[in-house]
Amino acid sequence: CSSDLILNKISIKKSCKIIVLNPIIKLTTSIKNNKKNKFNILSIGAIKERKGYHHLIEVMNILINKFKLDIILNIVGEINEHQYFNNLINKIEKYGLKKNIFFNGKINNIELNKLYQCCDIFALLSDKNGYHFEGYGIVYLEALARGKQIIISKESGGIDIKKFNKKIFTTKPNAYKNISNFIKKIYYNEEILTPKENVFIYKDIYKKNINIFNKFKKKIL
Repeated sequence: CSSDLILNKISIKKSCKIIVLNPIIKLTTSIKNNKKNKFNILSIGAIKERKGYHHLIEVMNILINKFKLDIILNIVGEINEHQYFNNLINKIEKYGLKKNIFFNGKINNIELNKLYQCCDIFALLSDKNGYHFEGYGIVYLEALARGKQIIISKESGGIDIKKFNKKIFTTKPNAYKNISNFIKKIYYNEEILTPKENVFIYKDIYKKNINIFNKFKKKIL
């Protein structure tokens, strides 16, 4: 995982105990579903290679062109790497997915909340790019707090969420067949986790991380 890249580069005394403090964010939980006609996947993050959007496009190619599913992918985030963005556009055109994949740029919280509520799955297939890697993003927590199914890359710090519930779907970002089959199940209403279960996972993560933080705070103060 991404933390191994850091730990391999620093020296820590054997007598020291390593405590991982994941992000703690208090959110209003909600399982409202402003459902639109089409099945909707949401991904959030700056348009850069380590976010793994090229992997999501490969998955969409299978879902649309092989499985013949009616699916929309909304990507939210500003463009950081323009050549990478151009490569994504070329890949989308190659697969004939211009009507299925939309780049929304940077949007305000009201618009973002609407996209969260409308989506069926939140997915972020982050990948390591040299020493550039994904940590534990709060977007996973935002999605869980709204009761959404999530897909997490094993090449990111988000893999820590698996410790709270083994039913959370984690995957290699390039395991396109497995990811596509997982999405296909949800598309056909085979729920892996119910919205209430996802909200409970978020609440459990928040509670346990607060406890870890408080224990850490007592030791250093």
